[in-house]
Amino acid sequence: MASAAGTGTALEATPDSTPAAEPAASDEAAIDDAAIDDAVSNDIVVGTAAADAAVPDASAAAAEQTEAAAAAVPDYARLAYRPEQPTSLLDLPPDYYAVQVIALSSTDELQRFFVGLGVSELSAAVVAVDGELRYVLLLGVYETFAAAEQAAANPPATLEAYDPWIRRLGGLQSAMLRADRLRQQAEENSAP
Repeated sequence: MASAAGTGTALEATPDSTPAAEPAASDEAAIDDAAIDDAVSNDIVVGTAAADAAVPDASAAAAEQTEAAAAAVPDYARLAYRPEQPTSLLDLPPDYYAVQVIALSSTDELQRFFVGLGVSELSAAVVAVDGELRYVLLLGVYETFAAAEQAAANPPATLEAYDPWIRRLGGLQSAMLRADRLRQQAEENSAP
């Protein structure tokens, strides 16, 4: 799931499970030291038609490799909505669904939790719950409830102990906007 502006970010672990950091589209959107990536990096690229024409057997081999690679992509990632460009969670259709794994009370907690997972292509968002900021980890965003349900039923092994929550993206977006307002109020109250 790719996300940028607003309070949503995409997280991806590097091979050594240390997150890579890259600034989000706005400073407000960054989860302090969270890894941010456009999470489209696992797309499978097959050879061009010209390469296939030059080596006739390459087409069959590429198709087999593509099928094998697609089978290796877990359901939660394969079924997730993938915009062509990094897109804020706030800009996605509110009738999509998000699969929320956990909500934590600080960015440090979220970062420690994420790094320990060894999982890529997860998203995070800052939301307001009962007037407090919470940092939520999302398995992904899905266009249909059925896709979200399938993803939630097949999480990465390191998340099997958690009971994911399938929620309308519109509700998550509202909570994200409330978090933005809480942050703005806090900044205004702390200004000299």
